[in-house]
This record gives sequence, structure tokens and C-alpha cells, in this order.
Amino acid sequence: MRTIPREEISGVCPSYDAIQKLTTEAREQIDAGLGTDGPWTPQSRGTAIHMRVKELVEAEPSLAHVKTEFSLNLDGSAAKYGEPATVRVDELEQVGRVVCIYDTKTGRSGLTMSRMFQLAGHAAKNFKNFDRIIITEMRP
Repeated sequence: MRTIPREEISGVCPSYDAIQKLTTEAREQIDAGLGTDGPWTPQSRGTAIHMRVKELVEAEPSLAHVKTEFSLNLDGSAAKYGEPATVRVDELEQVGRVVCIYDTKTGRSGLTMSRMFQLAGHAAKNFKNFDRIIITEMRP
């Protein structure tokens, strides 16, 4: 495991720049509407941003191969979204023998080492034929 510069991520994970742009766009759209939808908690704002990123990614034809907002059981098999004892993945793409996981962060906390190990472990059980897993924080 090592830290790699964003420029290297862009070279290996082709959707990185597009997903980063859509993440920022989602935050701007949600924040512009904050006053119209009643009081928001940090958690409800974060959930709204996550759901808007999902909508924007799924609406972009060039990102049709990117999986968004899905859950995996502890054994790595697919689970119902948000089911207890599962791991939720924000965005993921497999490009050749590389799995790229994009973890959207909207609050103060960042991507922890334990969360990276959790995501990598579950992805390794669910995805085949890969040599490398790249996990990156997407911050609007």
C-alpha cells in the first residue's frame, strides 16, 4: 500500500476527473437548494450530495461502466443497498486489471486507513482478474 499523487490516479483511473467534477457539481447543486428544502443536518446534506453524484454519474453516457452507490456483504457478494452488516461503495470502475474506488467525503472526516482496508477487502472478494486496487477520496 502506498500513497500516489492525483496525477497518477488520473492516468490509471480514467473516470477520476469526470467523477471529481460531478462531485463538485453535486455539492454546488445541493448547497444552492439548502434553504428551500428545510433544515439540513450534516448527515442529510451528505446523503443528498451522495445521491446527486449517483444521479449525475448515471446520467453521463461516458460513465456507463461506473457502478454507483451499491452495497457488498462481508463475503464480498452483492447486497441490498444500505442493508445492515454491509459495506457501501460510492463509485467504482474496473479498468483492465485495475479496480478504482472513489469514496465521496462531504464532512470533516477523511478517508481512514481502516476504511481503505475495508473497501479493498470487499472489492477483492467481489471483483476478479485485477492486480491493483486504487482507493481515492472525492471531496467536492
